[in-house]
Amino acid sequence: MTTLIGVKTNIGPDAVVIASDTQMSFLDEERNPLSKKTFYKILTGDYWILAHAGDGTEHLRRFCSRITYPDRFKNFGKDVLNKEIMTALDEKRYSRINNLNAECSLENAIKDDEDEEIEFVEFLFAIREENSQNTKLHLYRIDSYGNLIPPNVGSSYLVLGTSKKKIKEYLTEHVDEGESYKSGNLDLETSIDLCDNVLEKFSETDIYSGGLMDFAVLTRDKIFHYGEDLKRDLRDFRKKRLSEMVKEIIPDSSNK
Repeated sequence: MTTLIGVKTNIGPDAVVIASDTQMSFLDEERNPLSKKTFYKILTGDYWILAHAGDGTEHLRRFCSRITYPDRFKNFGKDVLNKEIMTALDEKRYSRINNLNAECSLENAIKDDEDEEIEFVEFLFAIREENSQNTKLHLYRIDSYGNLIPPNVGSSYLVLGTSKKKIKEYLTEHVDEGESYKSGNLDLETSIDLCDNVLEKFSETDIYSGGLMDFAVLTRDKIFHYGEDLKRDLRDFRKKRLSEMVKEIIPDSSNK
């Protein structure tokens, strides 16, 4: 229940952009929407970005807490997390994500809800790999079994979420076939613009997506995460614009 897009630049400075909506939907037993709330789906570390799509279960909440605040957990910590992530990169499989989905499936079976459809959690994953010779940036989809899957050969983007099929069709038309974007000319500015356009377009039509855009950028030496900044900037702009509207309606209101 989300919209996620990741784009890796192929010209200019190396970077990976990952963007998401910020709506979490809650469903009834037949998976009809009941309510929604703001929920940030992008997690960032010193050299990696993880963004999740799927049901907002208690298992996912605990996973996000452990990844975001590793030092708060007994027998874990940042060093253990870093080793875990680098092992996942080397083996092209993140076993903790497989375990996350296995726990959700087991809980569902114990409740005798085996006929209930489960929306397993998948991730977009960007990571900086450094060694003595060079620095590489990678973009992967992590499936429900924890497998790290790169973009198709010749492609620079990955998509997850309820509108995945429609977004892929849009990207095929506007990127791969070069109508609006040139697939071989995805610099950082173009990649951010593409993510923004996708989020705006499909959050308007997908009832399971919405809210503000959250996005993070991984470069060769830094990570930039702008979700809360965008939220604050938009709130400040809204307040300013509302004040200006009042002055337009009641010209002397500023003198009161």
